[in-house]
Amino acid sequence: MELSQPEVKIINESIKFVNRWFWYKYVLVAALIPMIYLSVFLIFSDNHDGRLSSLLSVAIGLIIGYLARNWSEPKKETLLLKLVKTLKRS
Repeated sequence: MELSQPEVKIINESIKFVNRWFWYKYVLVAALIPMIYLSVFLIFSDNHDGRLSSLLSVAIGLIIGYLARNWSEPKKETLLLKLVKTLKRS
């Protein structure tokens, strides 16, 4: 079964999106580690007024919330890839 040009374009874009999401996920997790360390350090240091540590805490909370909601693979793209694999087999 031959795929049309728009279908091939959609498939290629969804493959790129899924691959990019895996990298974004790991980069965000890697960014959390120094942010948490810096936030804890600023909380216990005496020479600041607390604004930077509270901003870091908000950023950490936003990143953790985003990762918690979107940790699994994007559903539409994954279903599209499964459909393409089954079409290629037949």
